[in-house]
Amino acid sequence: MEIKATNTSILTESDRQKLLSMIRESVEDIEDIKNLDFDEETSLRGLPGFDSLKMLKFLSKVEMEFFITLGLESLLHIHTLADLYAAVAKAQEEALARQSSRA
Repeated sequence: MEIKATNTSILTESDRQKLLSMIRESVEDIEDIKNLDFDEETSLRGLPGFDSLKMLKFLSKVEMEFFITLGLESLLHIHTLADLYAAVAKAQEEALARQSSRA
């Protein structure tokens, strides 16, 4: 299952920067983090020390920070920074839809 955001669910630059900052914090104990370049094709699993347990903890922090639910299934589908952006955007869209349906 590929996670795709719709045209209306594009992350703001602020949200993208927040996610990048959170990734950097998650691997800040790695000495070479300053030398790492990030783009949308950066493999999160390829980051030093970013194993599946760290990824799970990271996604949990993302859920709390953005007030969204990604679910355990996202662990299987988020491989790159672009995947993360799309998953967060989609989850934000779904959260907004739930709020609208309650109103």
